Amino acid sequence: MTPREPLLRLDPAAAAPGSPTLKTSMLAFVLLAMIAAPRAVAAPAPVPGKSNSPTNPTIELMTMGAGQELLTRWGHAALCVFYAREPDRDVCYNYGAAFPTSVASLGWNFLRGTAKFKVILQAYGNTLERYQAEDRSVWTQRLPYSQSQVDQMVRLLEHDILEENRYYTYHHMWDNCATRLRDLIDKVSGGALRKGGNKGTGMTFRDLARRGLAGMPFLIIGTSLGFGRGLDQEITEWASMGHPDYLRAVVAKKLGAKPVQIYARKGQPLPKNPGYGHGYLLGLALLLGLGIVLTRRFARFERLAVVTAAVVLTLVGTVLWLTAILTAVPELYLNEAVLVFWPTDALLLRLTKRHLQIYLRIRIAALAAVSALLVLGVLVQPLLTAVLIPMLVCLGLSRLPLWPTAPAPAPAPAPAPAPAPTRRAKKRR
Repeated sequence: MTPREPLLRLDPAAAAPGSPTLKTSMLAFVLLAMIAAPRAVAAPAPVPGKSNSPTNPTIELMTMGAGQELLTRWGHAALCVFYAREPDRDVCYNYGAAFPTSVASLGWNFLRGTAKFKVILQAYGNTLERYQAEDRSVWTQRLPYSQSQVDQMVRLLEHDILEENRYYTYHHMWDNCATRLRDLIDKVSGGALRKGGNKGTGMTFRDLARRGLAGMPFLIIGTSLGFGRGLDQEITEWASMGHPDYLRAVVAKKLGAKPVQIYARKGQPLPKNPGYGHGYLLGLALLLGLGIVLTRRFARFERLAVVTAAVVLTLVGTVLWLTAILTAVPELYLNEAVLVFWPTDALLLRLTKRHLQIYLRIRIAALAAVSALLVLGVLVQPLLTAVLIPMLVCLGLSRLPLWPTAPAPAPAPAPAPAPAPTRRAKKRR
C-alpha cells in the first residue's frame, strides 16, 4: 500500500475511558468508523533499517488536544521524523487508522475485542493542516536522543509501517495510538518512562473517560452504566500515558522534552467539569417511581405509568445483559450494573397480583443487597443513584404506604337484638 492510498483516519484514544460507553461505548466506536481520514500526501517510501536522508534526522512527539466533535474529545498523538535540510521529507507515523472501515465490522469487532488498527505514514505538513482545520491545539516535543537513538527509532518506525507489521489489535485502555508511541519512546530511552511508573495517579480510567464527555451528561450516564468495574481501578503513571495529554506531560518530566505549542485552539473553550450525571439518574428515578404512586392515588393514567416504567427497566436491562453475554471485553462483561437492571422486569406487565408481589419483594431485597455492597466498597461502580430507578418503581408497585393516611373510622356498633318474648308474656296475650 502506498502513502497516496485513501485511508480512514481515526483517533482511537477517543474511545478511551472515556470513551466511550456500549451505552454509548458501542455508539461512539461505530461512529468512529464513519470519520473520513485525510489522504496522505506523497512521502518517500522508507527503506527498513536504513535512513534515506544524507542529513541527520530528529524525532518529535506530536500531541493533539481535544476537538469540538465527540470523537476528538480525547486527543491524539503521532511520532514525526524531521530532516533539517529536506523539509519535504518530514513525515509522521500515525497509529490511529481503523481496519476494516465497515461500520458493522468495526462495531462487532470492538464488542468481541478483535478491533484492528494500523499504522499509516503521512506528510508532516498534511498532518498539521488536518488538526489546525479541526481547531485542535497541537504540541511538539523534540526527543533528546543521540544519533544512535534517532537511528534506532527510525528503524523501529520503518519496521512498524511494513505491511506484515502495521496491524494491531486495538484496546481502548492498554493498546492504542498513545500506548504504542509510549512503548517506542521508552524502548529507545532505555526504560526512562517505565522507571517509577507503577505509582498511582489518584484517578481511575472512568475519570479519564469522563473527561472527554464533559458537557454531555447522557453519554456520561451511558459510560457509568455500560462500562464495568475495570474502569474503576486506579491508573498508574505508566498506564496514564495511554492518554495523549499525560504522555506529553510524562515525556516532558522524565526526558526533559519541553512541549512547544505550535497551534492553539481558537474556538470556544471546551467544558472541563464532566460531572457524573447523578442528577439525571435521580430525576429519572423520581419520574418513574413517583409517577406510579401519584397516578394510582389519583386513579388516572396508572396503567400508562406502569407500562412506561417497565419498558425503561426492561430495555436497559436487556442491553446490559446482552452486551455482557456477547462481548469478550472484560470492561463490558464484568459490569455491576447487571445486578441493578434485570430484563425480567418485563414481568411487571404480565404477572398476577399475587405473583407480582412476590417478584417485587425479591427485587427490593436484591436492590437493598446491592446498595449495601456499594456502601461497603465490595462493588465499586458509581451506581448508588442508579439503584434508585428500579427501587422506587418496585416500591411504588408494591403498594406500600408512602405517606401517612387518616385512620379509618371505627364501625358503628350493631344494634342489640330484641329479647325473645317470655312464656308469661305470651299468656297475657
